[in-house]
Amino acid sequence: TALRDAALLAERIRQRIAAASIKLPSGSDLPLTVSIGVAELQRDVPADNQVLATRLLEQADRAQYTAKAKGRNRVTCATPRRG
Repeated sequence: TALRDAALLAERIRQRIAAASIKLPSGSDLPLTVSIGVAELQRDVPADNQVLATRLLEQADRAQYTAKAKGRNRVTCATPRRG
């Protein structure tokens, strides 16, 4: 999936989670939020599958922490790094 399409799907997931809540034993509702980092596999970078997978996860992880730093409950796309 292209980065744009993945980000749209991630946003739909984020919205559904934000619309839900957990009912606590006390009867009150606990709202839910999620921060999602999205990355796209860069196939034009010469590397084996393990290296590509590691880079992809690292990019998504950085994007997720960026989403948290920008206020949480959002989707942030990774900026592809070459090489």
